[in-house]
Amino acid sequence: MPPTLWAFDTETYLITDTDKAPKPVVCSWYNGSDPAFLTAPADENTLNIWANPEHHFVGHNIAFDLCVMMRWHPVFIPFIVRAVEEGRVWDTQTRQQLIHLEQKGEYKYPVTISLSDLEKIYLNIDRSEQKKGEDVWRLRYGTLDGVPFEQWPDEAVSYAIEDAVYTWCVFQAQGGPTPYPTESLQIQAALSLSLVSTWGFHTNQQNVAEVKQRIELKMNALREQLDAFQLTVPVKRTRTKNKVKEVYYQEKTMGIIGKGTNPALYHLVLEGWKLHHQKMLQDVAQEHGVGINMDVVELSSDIDLGMWLAQHKAQKWEYLPAFCWNEKGWNPKGFLNECLKRIKPVARNSRGEPKVGENDIEDIVPYVPILKVRAEYKHQEKMLATYVLPYEGKYSIHAFFKPMVGTGRTACASPNLQNVPPGKEGFRKNVWARPGYLLGTVDYSALELVTFAATIVKKYGQSDMAEAINAGMDVHCMTASGLFDKPYEEILANKKKEPYKDWRQGSKALNFGGLGGLGKVSFQSYAKYTYGVDWSLDECGSRIKKWKAKWPETKKYFSDNGQLCDGSDGREATAINNMGRKKANCRYTQLCNYPFQSLAADGVKAAMWELIKHQLLGWFWTDADSNTRESGAKFMYTDPAFNQQMTSYNGSPLRRSHIVNMVHDELVMEHPTELAEEGFALQQKIMVDTMALYTTGVQPSVEGKLDREWDH
Repeated sequence: MPPTLWAFDTETYLITDTDKAPKPVVCSWYNGSDPAFLTAPADENTLNIWANPEHHFVGHNIAFDLCVMMRWHPVFIPFIVRAVEEGRVWDTQTRQQLIHLEQKGEYKYPVTISLSDLEKIYLNIDRSEQKKGEDVWRLRYGTLDGVPFEQWPDEAVSYAIEDAVYTWCVFQAQGGPTPYPTESLQIQAALSLSLVSTWGFHTNQQNVAEVKQRIELKMNALREQLDAFQLTVPVKRTRTKNKVKEVYYQEKTMGIIGKGTNPALYHLVLEGWKLHHQKMLQDVAQEHGVGINMDVVELSSDIDLGMWLAQHKAQKWEYLPAFCWNEKGWNPKGFLNECLKRIKPVARNSRGEPKVGENDIEDIVPYVPILKVRAEYKHQEKMLATYVLPYEGKYSIHAFFKPMVGTGRTACASPNLQNVPPGKEGFRKNVWARPGYLLGTVDYSALELVTFAATIVKKYGQSDMAEAINAGMDVHCMTASGLFDKPYEEILANKKKEPYKDWRQGSKALNFGGLGGLGKVSFQSYAKYTYGVDWSLDECGSRIKKWKAKWPETKKYFSDNGQLCDGSDGREATAINNMGRKKANCRYTQLCNYPFQSLAADGVKAAMWELIKHQLLGWFWTDADSNTRESGAKFMYTDPAFNQQMTSYNGSPLRRSHIVNMVHDELVMEHPTELAEEGFALQQKIMVDTMALYTTGVQPSVEGKLDREWDH
């Protein structure tokens, strides 16, 4: 007889910015055969259902429901953790994401999807109107706390019941309790991240104020320069004359920042690109000994030189004899193709306007220096809005973590704690450990090189990179040795000195960017903006070749992927990682990236779950009061599984610790001062040992720091 599958849902008090796991008011249940029913969260019947090791549970965003139950009724901790660990907990949102990834890939991937949306897809039912409005029952269950169910309004009962019933029906339509690869792991990660969000990351308001003041002083000085700059430009207008709408231009003087200043800004940017393109054209012409006649080039605000060249290439170069000449005989196609390489069309938005971001205008700043002032002002404005204001006046930050996005990795928002830049700006110091705690910040060393090597070992049986990592060698220095023809030992000994430091940095960019199958053009931009490596296009091309020679497994990996998938003819393929998780409709770089990137994410998620188990079960079996443990005693002490739990986690040095952030390959954990050294050591050991289960044949390593501040 198949195990009983219970659809499980809770209705709670309202979620707030600082309370992500509010008090549960009611639990709703449905098993597909018996009538659906309600129980109180603390009711013995609720515990009886969770305590049965034969029961499976499904919910929609069930991590939230599990989190609120464990927070408000900690007797459930060992039962919920056991069910999640044994793969007896399912989630319709996670299942839908895995289905989409395997069948459709990243296109329109549902980072979040509501139960109502799934009911429409699978059951042809639309209950969305029941969930809208300020007076719907899902927002008012706090008013029913403590009220006997028989006194509840019918609408309140039916709403709670229907969520459980339709969750069960949707899950059956999704395939029921037959797991997709890594499905249980994704649910473990979702619960872990829900707990991270619930606990929160403590803020340092003094640092927030200091950083804010610094940024505002910079912005004020920059704004003075911008306000002093004025430009007269033609502004497009429309008017109606004799019932006919006509366009005309009117000159207007304005600045380049603030409301209504876009015409001046765009005019200035296009002028900058015009000067830059002319300089590039002159350089190429001089190199080729070619004369240029710019009189035949018709440019406008809509057509720049890069676009003009691209259009005329499409019309055949033979139609351009008046544009360029050379008296001695030459190869015009070679010259013009070189022009196309260097003179790119201006990056524009969907409305055809030139992009004005800091990276977009970097090449033209020497021609219009005021644009650099504006770009720096906008950068500081963004830093203030992203990394300062969301922290201001808050005791703790409770970000929203997304357990799995289309790449297989995690994401974060409100605010995004995963992209806070380290360094002297001090943004990471806006959060720190609570009083009486220290932060254990631990990240994996070159994790994606480790998971790439593990992918190669499984795929081909051998990897030079795996052997280097296992030997404890610095892979970036090894790459630099191959690129710059210097002994590895020399580069390693001098890696903090110039030029070795720059060589290693370039090699680091190539190791991480090259693994994704980037060509020289894409890599040049990636290296510049991600690692500050400024190589010419020719240098990028030649060094990519040397890199492939240094790591020969990359050649076969890219060649095999190229046979499966080629953007030039529209072919796409399904990628799969070492754990069996698939992603359909991959383009070439996705096909290269997904196996090792998603494997790294899976390993970090698994390590996070191991730490969470020590946190939850260590506390329960060591520090929880006797009443909490005894309320579940009749189930625990007759089941060998709980004896194993107690033996494994009782006294864990992580029993009072909490994960406060997850940054892809980095886990930040808050340890009480009295257990900090022991907890920090165990945190590192668990991270290494767990990741090793996912990188068979390649030994991972970590580095970390124990401090009150987060500045690793």
